[in-house]
Amino acid sequence: TIPQVLRQANYTSALIGKWHIGHVDCLPTQRGFDEFYGLPYPQDEGCPPKCGEFVKDWHGVPLYDGTKIIQQPVDLSTLTPRYNDRALKFIEKNKDNPFFLLMSYDEVHVPLFASKSFLNTSSRGLFGDATSEMDDSVGLIVQKLHDMNLIENTLVIFTSDNGAWTKEKSDGGSNGLLKGQKGETWEGGLRIPTIFYWP
Repeated sequence: TIPQVLRQANYTSALIGKWHIGHVDCLPTQRGFDEFYGLPYPQDEGCPPKCGEFVKDWHGVPLYDGTKIIQQPVDLSTLTPRYNDRALKFIEKNKDNPFFLLMSYDEVHVPLFASKSFLNTSSRGLFGDATSEMDDSVGLIVQKLHDMNLIENTLVIFTSDNGAWTKEKSDGGSNGLLKGQKGETWEGGLRIPTIFYWP
């Protein structure tokens, strides 16, 4: 993995956010990351209302700190601020050493959520609220890099793992004129925005 390779160059690594590459003996700290704070899979796998009779056997999506569950089900309304706090502390703690921080926000994944300070702030509804919160969160991290005089020596990459999930209608985002959606091999499922920022 990337953190395993970077460890050879004395990097410290953290994944904060959604992992979704397995959760039985293969959490991020078992795959090279020094720290993990987040969900092992998306919040829609936390037994949404369609679970029916299985709801009594399902405890919801857990929030992990390392390999320890610290909350289950996770409170989505406080999740992004907690991610941000953890990220800022990680940057402060590692300011004098090379580090790799992977922020994998759960926003804007369905079911949509936003913290209290972002709810009902966008004319685009909950999707806009969640997008605004993620945008603000990225800004907090970039500002922290500026404040710690690390920005000149840091590569920031902003990207997504797939296109919009258009079957979810307005909650799933838009791929514009591109055909297809998340989970498909049409352009709408694969073409994603990517920004590399290194002043």
